[in-house]
Amino acid sequence: MLTLKKYRVMELMEQAGYRTQEELAAAVGVSRTWMSALLNGRATPTTDQLVLITRLLGATIDEIADYPKALSLAKIAA
Repeated sequence: MLTLKKYRVMELMEQAGYRTQEELAAAVGVSRTWMSALLNGRATPTTDQLVLITRLLGATIDEIADYPKALSLAKIAA
């Protein structure tokens, strides 16, 4: 399951001017509860949500996402 790097996302949120998870959630179009679940690894973002979050934060997917071990190994082998 792909999860977000909570502390990196929070650091980038601050740099991008989002003071709270609620502000970022509103920009993404999700509830604060869902954003909290994403940041705490209890939910997986959709592709659209992941792309939007990266754009809002001025980041890359690799900067904010932790990949499953199998996917990481596949990237190394490629």
